[in-house]
Amino acid sequence: MNKPVFKISIVIFFILVLCIPLTFIINFILNPFWLWFENNFGIESSGHSGPADWTFEVIYILFIAIFIIGYWFLLRNKSKDQI
Repeated sequence: MNKPVFKISIVIFFILVLCIPLTFIINFILNPFWLWFENNFGIESSGHSGPADWTFEVIYILFIAIFIIGYWFLLRNKSKDQI
């Protein structure tokens, strides 16, 4: 495996792992939003023990997308500087 692919794979792995605790923290902070969402749209998003499972998945996917797109822009700008 060549170095750039290995480095990118390691960074993406760390993004995936580091988004897990961030997802839990942000999701519990967003609990008032999830209560509002449930009351207005009728989709169960907050239970007796906190936010529903699907809300964790949505937040996790959003964080992964944000960080990977950010990393992609960083790599793209870095490659433009080398030209």
